[in-house]
Amino acid sequence: MVAAERYNSQSSFKKTLNHKFVIILTLTGFLSFGQDIKLESRNNISDPINEAELDSLYIRALNNRFDLILQSGLKYVEMNTPGKRISKSSASKYFKFLTDDELIDLSIKEKKTIHILRLGHKIIAKDTVDINFGNVSVTAKRGIFLKHGIHFKKANFSLACGGTKDYQPDMRFVFNRKQKRWDLKINRFFNGEESNTTEFDSYQNLIQGKWHFKIALNEKREEFKYDDVNGQNKIGVIQPNLEFYEDGRYKKELPVDPNYIQIGHWEITENAKLKFSFINEEKSKQSFLVKIIELKSSKLVIQPSENLLYVYERTIE
Repeated sequence: MVAAERYNSQSSFKKTLNHKFVIILTLTGFLSFGQDIKLESRNNISDPINEAELDSLYIRALNNRFDLILQSGLKYVEMNTPGKRISKSSASKYFKFLTDDELIDLSIKEKKTIHILRLGHKIIAKDTVDINFGNVSVTAKRGIFLKHGIHFKKANFSLACGGTKDYQPDMRFVFNRKQKRWDLKINRFFNGEESNTTEFDSYQNLIQGKWHFKIALNEKREEFKYDDVNGQNKIGVIQPNLEFYEDGRYKKELPVDPNYIQIGHWEITENAKLKFSFINEEKSKQSFLVKIIELKSSKLVIQPSENLLYVYERTIE
């Protein structure tokens, strides 16, 4: 953990108010997040990614934190170097970027510790970049503090350490030379919660039970609505509720249409996709795949198409 105390000081011996910060750093672990890597060179090897590309990866990484985006309340990001550069991007729709002064004032106003994300990256190879998230806690209070002069604000900044295990990236992007794009290959927050079992086994167990459809979201993570037949009103999406059985069967029921019931078989593939197989009205076998974005004990988020998400809540009987 890295801890820092900051004092906002005012001298009573001067006619004008002077503001300064005294920073005392206590290092009790190795800080791997928030360090900026120069883009001009890396071990005398030309860096294949420029600043604009790197910022686009930061934005994509934040936009793939579905574990945070789908939660209520504000999510804060520290205004370090990458935070400043992307603070006006599309990620600002879901996250609020704050300076140190703003974080201190917010902690004092709310009278509680404020938790924020610190962005950082690590270049693994010419075609591989990791994006990591540090968890910083800020606790501030007003008072009269006499350390290194007279001060009226005191703030403690602490960064949680990642532990002593081998390095594991939060997200890893690999450049696809054929498609000329950066592909997201690793997302540690994909499952929304850590498990001692493999992700595949965890999904098999967690998905069993009843799920109530809650909302459909578009690519901006806003409620998806479509035009009615007259094109005058927007209508929200209605999807069937789901029930997954241990024996591999599933059932879909639509609350607004009691006559709609679909029964088939479900399967989770090794690449974390959910496969539905059933017999259609023409008596032929049909199947389709949806991507699992998040699966927790109480929440299921699937992606039926590129710019659409379906959010479900577990039904407790």
